[in-house]
Amino acid sequence: MAQPNEHLLTGVRILDLTRALAGPSCTRMFAELGAEVIKIEPAPGGDMVRGISKLRGDRSLYIIQQSLNKKSLCVNLRDPAGLALVRELVPHCDAVVENFKPGIMADMGLAYDDLRQLKDDIILCSISALGQSGPLSRKPGYDYIAQAYSGITSMIGEADDAPYIPLAGIGDVSTGVHGAFAIAAALLHRARTGRGQHLDISILDCYYHCHEVNVHQCSGSDGAIQPTRRGRHLSYLCPAGIYRGPGGDVVLMGFMHHWKDLCKAMGRPELMSDANYATDAARLARRDQVIKMIEDWMAGFP
Repeated sequence: MAQPNEHLLTGVRILDLTRALAGPSCTRMFAELGAEVIKIEPAPGGDMVRGISKLRGDRSLYIIQQSLNKKSLCVNLRDPAGLALVRELVPHCDAVVENFKPGIMADMGLAYDDLRQLKDDIILCSISALGQSGPLSRKPGYDYIAQAYSGITSMIGEADDAPYIPLAGIGDVSTGVHGAFAIAAALLHRARTGRGQHLDISILDCYYHCHEVNVHQCSGSDGAIQPTRRGRHLSYLCPAGIYRGPGGDVVLMGFMHHWKDLCKAMGRPELMSDANYATDAARLARRDQVIKMIEDWMAGFP
């Protein structure tokens, strides 16, 4: 029976060599679930995000948020003594998580095969922008660069204007979740087989996961369908988007049964059987009329 102070991951120890956001958000999830996370920060300045988004004095919001419940050591990984300290910690950990540019871990003598010499069943999770192998792997990158490579950036913004950058770390945090799930699966696999894993988690791959059906639409139609940005409204469903009202913007998302409910709410039940609006394809062909209809109705809101 679990003890009162035990959490889901009590007893799991993670060696955290990550910085910025994608890696720390991954290890943060382990810390929140009770794992012991030992964060190694580069000496002398620590994690690069300590210098940005400061709340008061020298306290970084990134550190407050992403280092929750973690232990921390400041280590000079360019010094043999610092690397020796990291190697001493490896046998006592279940997993190592890093987000250096691919090749750096090998340069430091901390590649997966090196770590296996220290602990045969170690799990190594390598997080990067563009993956550990392939033509882009040696290029450095962050969230928005991987977002642009994935094509997601081109899907954001008005159709007749430049694309936008979302002011949120969608790729970083999504990658952290993917990485945490992969490590949890590797821990289960190790419990069953006794074998460790080297996990390759890239922000680019995670953005492709976020694409939903866009890539499949294009490839499945041999390029006939080219998803494009539509600004405030989805390209494949109507009504679905952001509608302007007197009290502010309202998000509407409607499948067929929602459309019927909306027609009733607008006092326009006849639209349910009107061939011009009865199907999603018909409404998409008359998107501007549908938008005007809904926003004219919303204009009467108090």
